[in-house]
Amino acid sequence: MKDILSWGKRRARDLAPLLTMLVMVLAFSFSTENFLNLVNLRNIFAQTATLAVAATGVTFVLLCAEIDLSVAAVATMTGVVAAFVLGAAGVSGVAAVVIGALVGAGAGLFNGLITTRLGLPSFMVTLATMQIASGVGQHITKGKYFTRCRDHSNT
Repeated sequence: MKDILSWGKRRARDLAPLLTMLVMVLAFSFSTENFLNLVNLRNIFAQTATLAVAATGVTFVLLCAEIDLSVAAVATMTGVVAAFVLGAAGVSGVAAVVIGALVGAGAGLFNGLITTRLGLPSFMVTLATMQIASGVGQHITKGKYFTRCRDHSNT
């Protein structure tokens, strides 16, 4: 038992997020009877899946003691590129998503190569990528944003 406690003390920083989550699950479970049912857990996982994917990528960057300021701008540009390809080129939805993902991966590759090969600080590289991605997205949309999709059912 003493070995487990000393191991826990050495790993307190690593275990803190897990213990926090366990405390939250227990608190929500006792506060409502509907928390720990299959439908609710499925909804929680479905609603957090996108955030979990992004957080995984950011975690690797932070573990390397670096920072990525371009995440939001690259994500926006990726969506804009996918929508543009879908609408303008008339490709399938899957192909548009793949093209968008490749554009996002290309931005990440650019950040990584400039940071590692040229030795520039990731703060500066990702700051520049943030501006580039924002500009590309604005160029494609011509600076406009749309709040709803057009209704094509009447055509």
